[in-house]
Amino acid sequence: MLKKNSFEDNKRPLDVLNYAKNKKVVVYLKNKTIISGLLRALDIHLNMWVDDADVQTDDKTTKFGRILIRGDTIIFVSPVEE
Repeated sequence: MLKKNSFEDNKRPLDVLNYAKNKKVVVYLKNKTIISGLLRALDIHLNMWVDDADVQTDDKTTKFGRILIRGDTIIFVSPVEE
């Protein structure tokens, strides 16, 4: 269940992502790669810095530390409820 004053109070998509900072997100890329980890920072181009990243391609998952995801490669991003 979402906390009051969380996503519902945010009016713009970037507000939702700003609320998700320091929380787990899942990022789907155009090349069908799925990245999950802690969202640390983002900019207006949707470039994202993700810590403790798990990168899943086809049937292989690789663990990374901190990665930068270029915004123009992203299809969508979803905050993960805990």
